[in-house]
Amino acid sequence: AKQAMKQTVMGIYIVRHEGHNPVDQPVDVGVVIEGTEVLISLRNAAVAVA
Repeated sequence: AKQAMKQTVMGIYIVRHEGHNPVDQPVDVGVVIEGTEVLISLRNAAVAVA
């Protein structure tokens, strides 16, 4: 996953527990720009795109 992030121009990532339920909160949500995590530990994807 880290290798893919290094090659990402811009993206949002969501980390979930293995076997999660759809209503479970993600472990981490963040934003990657040009291979660098610029925002981490966001509450959800809506906050990441706001």
